[in-house]
Amino acid sequence: GRYGSRLSYDINKTHADPKYLGYYRDIDYLTGRVNFRLYKQIQARVNFRDYASNLNLDESKNTANRENFIKTGLTVPISTRGYISMDYEHFEKKDILAPANYDFTENTVILNSGLILSKLNVRTGIERGLYNNNLPGKGKLGRERYRANIIFRPTPTQYYSFSSNIGNY
Repeated sequence: GRYGSRLSYDINKTHADPKYLGYYRDIDYLTGRVNFRLYKQIQARVNFRDYASNLNLDESKNTANRENFIKTGLTVPISTRGYISMDYEHFEKKDILAPANYDFTENTVILNSGLILSKLNVRTGIERGLYNNNLPGKGKLGRERYRANIIFRPTPTQYYSFSSNIGNY
């Protein structure tokens, strides 16, 4: 939806019991996004997701996934064709069946920049964060990721893309 010219939002909720026979089955899912203009062309955003599967904790399914995710950030134009953005992400994922197969959190700061020309789009990004494995005997790991993406569109029907990612995923 929209609220005036400065705010847009989406919220989606899906709930399907374990006995539901449709496409979605045995999940509870909530997602949302809010984008708003703070000042002139400065854009702020918040995205979130809450996800659960194996709602009845059926042990024959091996896992009962629970996820929580939130991302918030700002994008600032640096020219008529360029921008920089900064985001913060918090992600939690755990298996609530015992013994748990996974239980971790990840907190990441992301810095992106981009330049848009008539036929060329160049984007770069840096991510730094901390991955914390909450299972017994596990620990923390620093996260560092770098990426570059070049898109060349010589005609409206041609599209060429090159991407490079490096880091500890």
